[in-house]
Amino acid sequence: MGTRQRNGALGTLRMQCSGSDLLSSASGSIAGNRILIDEHMPCVPSIAHSRTSLGLPLAEVARHLQEKAISIWESENFFLDLEPLPGAVEAVKQMANLENTDVFICTSPTKMYKYCPYEKYAWVEKHFGSDFLDHIVLATDKTVVSADLLIDDRPDITGKWPTAGAEPNPSWEHILFTACHNRHVQLQPPGRRLHSWADDWKAILDSKRPR
Repeated sequence: MGTRQRNGALGTLRMQCSGSDLLSSASGSIAGNRILIDEHMPCVPSIAHSRTSLGLPLAEVARHLQEKAISIWESENFFLDLEPLPGAVEAVKQMANLENTDVFICTSPTKMYKYCPYEKYAWVEKHFGSDFLDHIVLATDKTVVSADLLIDDRPDITGKWPTAGAEPNPSWEHILFTACHNRHVQLQPPGRRLHSWADDWKAILDSKRPR
């Protein structure tokens, strides 16, 4: 999902989520939030772009398995048929109903775009309703999207372009959504995780609001 500027001069809290974490972005006034949530890793327990079903980077998998994995997520209905993670849809809807909070789904399309962009929009409509279609942002590079928080399973979003983001100091704080491929990552302070949607995500939002 993308982000939307609202009352920017008053101060805004923005958040993003990406991958299968279900990315949402919220923005508001002085006490507001902008949250971005990627609809796949935070939202669905499945392969996400450059990862296999085992949660391994493609570079670590044999060539024939790489090609097989890519053929799966480039196939028709792959994204559309993904099931949300437990509690993901409910959590994002609750975020969207919070005062002074705008929630967006921020997601990266695959380079094979025959099915992916359409199915990502259709997936959001299927699980969140047509009103949420205005809250989708397709972004290959999420570092250039403005927000307060980014909830994403990918640990290497920032860095040197093109292997990571073009903006080395994005506006958002990255909240790493725990998945099988990033459990081994040791976050350096003040890095934070969201282990699941049963965790206290409201406390994370509140921590970004002006006091």
